[in-house]
Amino acid sequence: MYNNKYMLVGWLVLIFIICECVLCCSCRDLLPLSVVHVPVCVSFAFFDDCKFMVVDPTQREQLVAEGVIMVAMNKHQEICMIKTVGCLQLVEEQVAS
Repeated sequence: MYNNKYMLVGWLVLIFIICECVLCCSCRDLLPLSVVHVPVCVSFAFFDDCKFMVVDPTQREQLVAEGVIMVAMNKHQEICMIKTVGCLQLVEEQVAS
């Protein structure tokens, strides 16, 4: 149940939509976001052609590392996020373990 109004401006058509519905998402109250699973984020820094790894590196260690990978997982061991910084060439076994 929308009341549409429009206006022509040169070649441009502007459409104004006025909602008359009480169930429209723009008209109802906002609901708070419920966070069910809080992810845990861990960083890994790699050195010497990815032969050596440091877990939770300091800022200094991150600056001299060849690359850093950050992984966020929830309590069900589901990966929520992976971010890599630098030039990393990792094989699947390195990431999966």
